[in-house]
Amino acid sequence: MFQATGSAPGSSGFVNITDVKGGKVGFGPEDNEGNLDVFYVKSLEEIPYNISVIQISKVLPSDVAAAPTPEPSAMNITDIMSAHGCKVFADALLANPEASKTYQVINK
Repeated sequence: MFQATGSAPGSSGFVNITDVKGGKVGFGPEDNEGNLDVFYVKSLEEIPYNISVIQISKVLPSDVAAAPTPEPSAMNITDIMSAHGCKVFADALLANPEASKTYQVINK
């Protein structure tokens, strides 16, 4: 899908899927020098001829697909919750400073 947007440079977003020794299926980014260190774990959902959702052993990295995000201290979690349908929970956090601390990142 990353390639389908038309904004991926070169082979970014392509995945190398290989049947490796011992009956394992290995995955790796196409631009990762053939390093297949991610493996198939199990099938989670199958819709024949359309889509299959699988579990793999770890995340496939992609520097190109990584979206820039603000540092944790720059985000206001209660504002984000309120804007995305969780206003009651956000208000409850604001009313209870002890509970609110659970959702704060302390930078040292």
